Amino acid sequence: MFVISKIILPVYRMRSFLVWILFSSVFTSCILDKTNEEVTLSGKVTDSSGKAISEVSVTVELISDKTTTQTSSDGIYNAVVAHGGTARINFSKEGYTSQLIKTAFNNGASQAINIQMNTLMQDAFFKTDIQAATLPNTQGSLSIIVSTNVNFEVECTEDWVDCQIVDKSIIIKYKENETDLNRIAVIKLTAEYGLSSEITLTQMAGPVLRLLDYSGNENRTGIPQRDPFIQL
Repeated sequence: MFVISKIILPVYRMRSFLVWILFSSVFTSCILDKTNEEVTLSGKVTDSSGKAISEVSVTVELISDKTTTQTSSDGIYNAVVAHGGTARINFSKEGYTSQLIKTAFNNGASQAINIQMNTLMQDAFFKTDIQAATLPNTQGSLSIIVSTNVNFEVECTEDWVDCQIVDKSIIIKYKENETDLNRIAVIKLTAEYGLSSEITLTQMAGPVLRLLDYSGNENRTGIPQRDPFIQL
């Protein structure tokens, strides 16, 4: 009887071991299948008044997957991606400010993301770092930085001022003031969606003192050939 118990015991352990292997295989298979389960993203896109926005492009980007869809007439969208992870979801439509959302979701999950989009007019801003400046009576240049998210134009009717738009800055070149009076130039800035601004430039009176030789010929850089005098 003692011998039989020693033989039966290993058989029992062997059966337990086989059951454990089978269970582990099934469990591992479930985990592997889980990593490949699709994820459903859905939601509604509305404007600031709560009205649905149709035809909004919704792009979901994962490291190894990208899905694009559109909202329906009632603002609803549905997007299916291959697996879970961290995603960038971009909502865009012409005339509206784009929205970018970063989110993480589990494999096989369903997630709802509702957003509100503003029009470009609602979010438009336009500002310059200088609204007024005093210039010396000599020629020179001035750079003005513009903070904006819209297109704009610049206009100045004074012939002694030249304005150019370079990226998001305005480069102003001005001539020497050869008169004995201060002069003023108003630069008008016109942007999209009815935004506008003005920059007032005041140039000090001239003329600039020059060193002339006795014959009246200008000699700004060289040494005068005759006794010089100061002339206004």
